[in-house]
Formats: sequence, structure tokens, C-alpha cells
Amino acid sequence: MPLQAPLRNETELHLPFTGEWLCFWGGDTGRLNYHRLHNAPDQRFAFDFVKVDGSGSFYREDFPANANSYSFGSPIVSPAPGLVIDAMDELPDGEPGMPNETVRAIGNYVLIRHKEGEYSVLAHLQQGSVRVALAQSVNTGDVIGACGNSGHSTDPYLHYHLQNSGRLQHYEDESELYPARGIKPYFTDVLRERRGILKPAKSCSPIKGDILQQAEI
Repeated sequence: MPLQAPLRNETELHLPFTGEWLCFWGGDTGRLNYHRLHNAPDQRFAFDFVKVDGSGSFYREDFPANANSYSFGSPIVSPAPGLVIDAMDELPDGEPGMPNETVRAIGNYVLIRHKEGEYSVLAHLQQGSVRVALAQSVNTGDVIGACGNSGHSTDPYLHYHLQNSGRLQHYEDESELYPARGIKPYFTDVLRERRGILKPAKSCSPIKGDILQQAEI
């Protein structure tokens, strides 16, 4: 029987990156968030975050390559205190536009338990970048790895979602019962630019198009 998921997080979460990033996918509708269109109950409140320049480009040059990406290699941090209960960083990074569908969809990842029923999944990390070990305690802002392009990602970006179970899903197995359920994350003390207007937000669950950074507190 699937565990009941709370409506939102109880743990205080900060953004899982440093500096300014774009929320490329996020929100409660399929138009805002393609994760809502898939049969993935753990990811229905997931976000994809990417670094862009002033024109909205993912890359420093016209030719898309990991080396030209603003995101690739950028530090990814723990959004809250917790315990690392699973991690992988052995999968190779793909080339932009060429997702590696022969490996696990989320690619390299870190799974952090914040409390019973609240687990952060940080995915598509760079091969060999994971800095934490199983059973290691982490604090808010600790670097856990680097943004990569592993798994089914089409470009370097960070996939983040919060779920109510410490078990990751294997969507290749159609017989699986999908016990994990997504929790809608709200991040604390965020500077959010939406439609050209920059405002501080004490509690923020981003939507597609928001430009975000952690506020100085």
C-alpha cells in the first residue's frame, strides 16, 4: 500500500544550488511541468533547474557541448540537513541532445533522508563528482556533487524532487507498484524573478520561467 504523502515539506529546504538558476520545468500543470505528464507519482512535483545567460541560452557558444554549458560542473548542494542513504556517480555523461536511454533515467544521483517521510533526490549529476558517501551526514549547503548530463537528460541540468520514501523507482519494470509519492517542495528565503519582477519570497515553490537564487540571510 503506498504511503500517504504530505501536501508540502515540513523540513526547511534551501535551493539545491549556488548562484542564479532558471526553473526550466516546474509547477502543477503539464504545460508548466512535463513531469506531470508521466506515470511517475514520485516526480509529479519535480523540478529541472538550469543555468542560463541573459538571453536564456544554456550554452556559451552556438555549438551545444557539455564544455560550453553554464550548468555542467556547477556545484550541487544539499537543500537541508540529512543522511545520505543512496548515491551513484559511475554513469558517463552524454552529449547534449543524445540522452542515454540504456541506463537508469535519473543517471547519477544522491538520495538524502531529511526525516521519516521526506527524501531529496538530486539527479543527472556529473560522472565522478559525488562527494558524499553512504551513511554520511550532510548539512544545508554542503556540496554533494556537480551538475552533469547523465541518464536520460538532454542537456546538463539538475533534476530535483522530494518524495515520501527512501526507495527509488525503476520505471522500466511495469509491474512495479510505485510506493513513493512526490511531496510539493517549498524553498525558504529565495530571491525570485518572475516575469521580469524580482521579489524576495519567504516560502517559494517555483514554476517554469522563474529565475532563482538563495537570499542572503
